[in-house]
Amino acid sequence: MVGATTYFLMSADRDSGVPPLALAGTGLAIGALALVVLAAVGVLPMHATTHAAAYAIGATPWWQPLLLLGLVTAALAYTTGIAASRRLGSRVASFVALLEVVAGVVFAWLLVDQLPGLTQLVGGILIIAGVVVVKIADR
Repeated sequence: MVGATTYFLMSADRDSGVPPLALAGTGLAIGALALVVLAAVGVLPMHATTHAAAYAIGATPWWQPLLLLGLVTAALAYTTGIAASRRLGSRVASFVALLEVVAGVVFAWLLVDQLPGLTQLVGGILIIAGVVVVKIADR
């Protein structure tokens, strides 16, 4: 939670002058370095391959999913998230970001027919209610 708090406070700071892409890139580089160190000392088992990635619709070269993950789920997502945090403020942005969990449950339901249980439904409703309450209180 300390990391998440730091992320939202730094990304919502308009006065720092740090562009969203630079902030996201620095954070991702530090995270990647930490993963490399953990893998090098054997704490985090890791392996990689250059074999084709197989999906239900077919196979694709290994570099295509890697490129899409880097550009879409990292660079684009973090840069737009930081830009949104600067417009919304850290408090509202942190609650809106919780909607990612709700979206994950919805996509699991739609894509792989994984129905949410009662706990997940109650949690999703609480997250949405929290976002609404924070947004109302922000006015």
